[in-house]
Formats: sequence, C-alpha cells, structure tokens
Amino acid sequence: MSDSRLNSVRHGRADGAAGVRATPLHHRALATLVAGRGQTAALAERIGTRFGLCLPTTPRRVSSGSVAFVGVGPGRWLAMDETGDGLAFETALVEAAAGHASATDQSDGLVLLRLSGPDLRRALAKGIGIDLHPAVFRLGDAATTPFALIGTTLWRIDGGGHAHDLTVEIAVARSYAADFLQALTEAAAEFGFDLHPTARG
Repeated sequence: MSDSRLNSVRHGRADGAAGVRATPLHHRALATLVAGRGQTAALAERIGTRFGLCLPTTPRRVSSGSVAFVGVGPGRWLAMDETGDGLAFETALVEAAAGHASATDQSDGLVLLRLSGPDLRRALAKGIGIDLHPAVFRLGDAATTPFALIGTTLWRIDGGGHAHDLTVEIAVARSYAADFLQALTEAAAEFGFDLHPTARG
C-alpha cells in the first residue's frame, strides 16, 4: 500500500486516547496453500515436518517461530512468514507440499493490518456480520467474512499490554485496501481512530 493512503494519524474524535488503532504490517511474506483432492492428511504431515506445526482444520491461526497458517476454508490456508521473503517462502511451501498442494505467493496481492483498541469490536460491528466478543471469538480464532462488502480474512491475536482491547490482524486484497480503510475510518471515527503509517510486523 502506498504511503499516500496512510498519511494521517488521527481521524474522527480528537480528544482522549483512540478507541481504535490500525497499524500496517509490512515485510511479511504471504501465500495461499490449497490441498489437492484427498491430500489434506498427507499435506498436514509434510507441513508439520517442515514447519513444526499442525495445520488447522477449522478457521484458526496456528504458528511456530516466524511462520503461521490460517485456515480459510476446507483444504485452504493463508500462510505467512514474518521474515518477509515472499519468493523464499513460496519456494519452501512448494517444496514441502510437492505432490499434495499448490502454493502461490500473495505478498504483493494482500495488505495486512493489525487492528486494536477498546472500541474495535463496536467499530467492526458496523460492517461485519460475526460476533467478535472475546468470549466467542477466542485467541487464534479466524474468519473469512466481508467488512462493508469488502472481502477480508481476520484472526484474533494476543494484544499484549492492552488487557481490555480486542486485537486482530486482517488481510485485504490490495486492490480494495483503500476502500477498506475508508470504510474502517468512517466506522471508527466516533471513537477516535489512530492510523499509524509505518511499522514492521
């Protein structure tokens, strides 16, 4: 995403702490992994051997070291590597999944954001049709769902020091990223919306 789309810090309510915060996560390698027919079990074994984790069979995020996989559908995953080398990550996936799945680099096709804040759930509720209450949407849970008619995949992560915050990471197609940010800005404006233009994540 170009900096021209991320050139503001505070939107909406100007006083007090922001109720919603967004930070772009640059320098992550992203790829889709799609199992062949009847190959899910064999693929899971190969991925487990290569990356040291169990592929989720439900909409969840699992991770090991710098690598994570998010279940986005039957036999489909969004894979990511925080080291950020898309070509190397795609190659590693292709080698691990040989004969069992296809892997495609999506590092340039998706924008990844971390969203947090005490009012994030209320802001997202304006455009999303699932319950994000922490009692329902637990750590590691994921969902593929539209926000304001824009397709997204999101998953809940540990918010660290913000005990009362909901913290999620969300992937959006780059071609719709500007529209997504506009919709999110409008939804979060009443709570105060901080958009941080640069970050490594």
